[in-house]
This record gives sequence, structure tokens and C-alpha cells, in this order.
Amino acid sequence: EITRRLDTAIIPSLPDGVELVVATDEAGIISRTANALSTHIVEGTLLAAFVVWLFLLNLRATVIITTAIPVSLAGAVVVMYFGGYTFNIMTLSGLLLLIGVVVDDAIVVLENIHRHVEAGETDLNVAATKGTGEVVFAVLAATLTLVCIFATVIFMDGMIGVFMRSFAVVVTVGVLASLFVSLSLTPALCARFLKQESAPRG
Repeated sequence: EITRRLDTAIIPSLPDGVELVVATDEAGIISRTANALSTHIVEGTLLAAFVVWLFLLNLRATVIITTAIPVSLAGAVVVMYFGGYTFNIMTLSGLLLLIGVVVDDAIVVLENIHRHVEAGETDLNVAATKGTGEVVFAVLAATLTLVCIFATVIFMDGMIGVFMRSFAVVVTVGVLASLFVSLSLTPALCARFLKQESAPRG
């Protein structure tokens, strides 16, 4: 992008006799790193889904929990778009970190809903409501603690603050999105798709 602007806008507008030379150009390295991180995000999502299935041994529950990943990442990307942030090493690293974080709340909520199903609750809507209500404050406390850690980076001064701000924004928004997903979408999906005979092991 910078090279294009140099060629099309800046260099043609320079006065006669003035020459602009690019001393170093690391755009290729950054571009390759960004592409690699994009690939790792896809791989990480698939690996996270496999690990969740490995422990739950239930495809329905795995799909419900894994849904938190793209929805939370989408929330972070939307904020990136309106906040003027681009896909770069820092923002992609934040998205990559989110993959392993955003499923935590969903797992806690789903497991507690499943506990009610195992206890004999046949109405999945009731199980979802009770199960979510019992862990809502624990999920809130854990998530907001994590948010406080990363949100402080947003307000850091100096070059470190400028360098890390986009990373902190992506992670903070993604974690908040995962909280919303775990308390709304996850219970709704459990009430619709989680069956007693195919629920994960407690």
C-alpha cells in the first residue's frame, strides 16, 4: 500500500530535482508473516475443534462450542473495520490468540447445562436456562478479569502503546464477544440441539 502511494501520489508530486529513495522495504516479510498467521488461524480453529471433541466425545456439543470461535472472531473483525485497524502481524496474532480463549466460557456453560440434562431434566429449554443462570457470575468474573488485563494495554502511552494497541483491542473485543456468545448463543443452541442420549460425558 505504501509503495503504491509512493508511485502514484507522492513521487509524482515532488518538486524538480528532489528524489525519494526507499532505503529498506520489509513489506514482503510482513506480507508473508501475515499470510502465515492467516493460515494458522484456520488450522488453530480446526485443531481447537478436534481437542474439544476429544474431551467431550460428542459431535453436537463440539459444534455448539466451536461456534463461539467464528462468531467471536467476527465481532473482533467488525470492530477492527470500524476502528480503522488493518490485518497485520499484531491484529492477526490477537485473532490467533483468541481461538484458544473464546471457547472457555462456552465450555463452562455447556457442561453445566449438560449436568441438568444428566440429572433428569427433559425440557432442554429449562436445562439451558437453569444451567446458564448458575454459572453466569462465574463466567462474568473470569471474562472481565481477562478483559481488564488486555484493556489496560489500550491506554498505554509511548511507542509500546501504539505498537500493542491494535493487538489489545482485538483481544479485548473478542473476549467480550465470547462472553456474549456463551450467555446467549450457546444456551440457545443447547436448547435446540443438545440431546440427552448424545450429550457429552460429565
